[in-house]
Amino acid sequence: MNSGIATSWRREVTCFRCGGVAAALLVDYASAGRGLTVTLADFLVRKTSFLSEPAAESIAEVEDIELARWLPPAFHGFLCHECGAAYCRSCWRVGPPEYDEGDYAGRHGVCPSGHTGVVDA
Repeated sequence: MNSGIATSWRREVTCFRCGGVAAALLVDYASAGRGLTVTLADFLVRKTSFLSEPAAESIAEVEDIELARWLPPAFHGFLCHECGAAYCRSCWRVGPPEYDEGDYAGRHGVCPSGHTGVVDA
């Protein structure tokens, strides 16, 4: 299935501002089901989803902002699309959880450059 690639790996994305870990992406090639398992860790909340093998190979190598092309949209919170940079949870000014008719609607944040975005959906 995976042409010589490790059965699981972790990529740490560096925060553009402080140099810490903005987020970690964990890929598991041995997962069963709808594709390879990808997990977002070390940001606000741990999230797990599925992706294809070509997507997994791409996120192992692309520049940080290009990750948005390959990751599920719910994983994009650590990326500021206006800056074209990744930021850690300490560098984002994260607002409180928002609710719509009692259902969780997400959280907004402000990046170090002042751009507002959804950091958790």
